[in-house]
Amino acid sequence: MTTFPRAALAALALAALPLGAPAQQAPGPLGLAAGLPGTPSARLARDIASALSAAGIAVEPRAVPGAFGPLAAARRSPGVQMAIVPGDLPAFLGRRLGRADAAGFAGLGADMAQIMALGAQPVHLLVRGHARGIEDLGGARIAIGALDSPGAVTAALLLDAARVRPASLDTGPVESAVAALLAGRVDAVFLTAPAPVPLLARAIDRGDGVRLVPLAPAGGIAGHEPAELPAGTYRFAEGAVPTVAVRAALVAWLYRGPTCERLAEAATELAASLAMLGRHGDPLWQGVRPGRTTGFAPHPCGGVAPPASAAATAEAAPAAPPAAGPVPPEAGRQLFDAIGSLLGGGSDGGSE
Repeated sequence: MTTFPRAALAALALAALPLGAPAQQAPGPLGLAAGLPGTPSARLARDIASALSAAGIAVEPRAVPGAFGPLAAARRSPGVQMAIVPGDLPAFLGRRLGRADAAGFAGLGADMAQIMALGAQPVHLLVRGHARGIEDLGGARIAIGALDSPGAVTAALLLDAARVRPASLDTGPVESAVAALLAGRVDAVFLTAPAPVPLLARAIDRGDGVRLVPLAPAGGIAGHEPAELPAGTYRFAEGAVPTVAVRAALVAWLYRGPTCERLAEAATELAASLAMLGRHGDPLWQGVRPGRTTGFAPHPCGGVAPPASAAATAEAAPAAPPAAGPVPPEAGRQLFDAIGSLLGGGSDGGSE
């Protein structure tokens, strides 16, 4: 957990411009769903809780596994009003996902909107062999990350945009994927993570025949933006490598009334603390500023004036999310099936 200097917290509290207490306050802290401990989204959530605490706003981070777990928690779990999720989830949920549509994935993003865009993580596409671009990976064996991970969603979107149909998709920890790449059991590995990734810097040498392949944002994938892995990031890479970054989004249901007022106050205080977070928080805060976009529409309660269409949607939305159960335990397998449907059945090579 990031610890902010006492003097810095005092300065942040003095500089804050509170909006005033809403007429009615929902009980308890604002719940914030994010990934498991140690993940980038969990680090961002703890920084948000620490920074807003200085302004007198209580935020309780909740660790939720899976690519869609935090989004589902903010939509379905009592006491959870916000979530930190990859900004490209709406692009994935907008595709035809076969059997996963019936499992509830397609509706998860409905009436969820962005309070603020957060830090961005670059995509690493590592290959062995003669591939020079993602379009050369048709018929390849590709590792896309853990079974129910945000990185797997991003990999599927990029492969689909390039119209690549792999021979097989492997899932599992990044350590296993890198070992399989070095041993020739897979041809390519996707990894979305802040650079430099210690495992890649430690495990891959210049003579191992592994290269980073350039990537560019594909049309139709909101939430992706141009990025670069600078020269010297990895000893096995020759020069800078253009790539795509996935920006995280702080999102919430389209609440009205007191909860909307609480979200607006939190958004305003968070925007006021960005300079402090950039200096003392996780490195992912560097470069975060108000007004950035992701695949989610702006939230009417987010402190930034949304389009009229977003405000109209919020006015028409129910006062609270519909009651529903959590994403089922088999969500990982359902996500893998969805990726297989998206990529034309290339998922039958999945592994643990």
